Amino acid sequence: VGLVASAYAGGALKPTFSNGFKLASGDGAFSFGIKAMVNTDWSMYKADDGAGNFQNGNEVRNARIGFGGTMYSNVQYVLQYDFAGEQHGVTVAYMGITGIPFLGTVRMGHMVEPFSMTFATSPTAHPMMERALPWVMCPGWNTGIMAFNTVMNKRVYWGAGVFKDTGSSGQQKDDDNVGFTGRVNGAVLNEDGGR
Repeated sequence: VGLVASAYAGGALKPTFSNGFKLASGDGAFSFGIKAMVNTDWSMYKADDGAGNFQNGNEVRNARIGFGGTMYSNVQYVLQYDFAGEQHGVTVAYMGITGIPFLGTVRMGHMVEPFSMTFATSPTAHPMMERALPWVMCPGWNTGIMAFNTVMNKRVYWGAGVFKDTGSSGQQKDDDNVGFTGRVNGAVLNEDGGR
């Protein structure tokens, strides 16, 4: 953070606001961004007498703050903390290197496994309040190392990794639970520049 502050003071980093606050160098080699997200549920009921014991209420599902960016053009870093719920703690913490021939990007740390679109999609982009039911069978956030890339002019994506079952909080649950996860998906039709 001190390096970022001194670079900003020297004019090397320029502030922008697009999908969160960001400081970036003119050549894009260095960046630092801050994001925050709060998801809440509210319920209010009015029921006829004898219809049941309904209670109004609310719950803060996620209260996350995090930062991330790039260093030297090809090193990524992300750290995110969730303050909500009983399992509050670090939800995402990884570093990665981009631009590796064939492999594309290699990341190591606590992140979402390359398994389903459910976990790959941010909660801010979900069309419904709840994730689809199959998400309970998805591995979700775990600690490990993964590589991913696109091929065929970015029409096919692949990702694979080895992960330790640590759950969303990043804490070890079991000494022996290590697994391999992989995913391949592609765009059958790609028109109008991918829009």
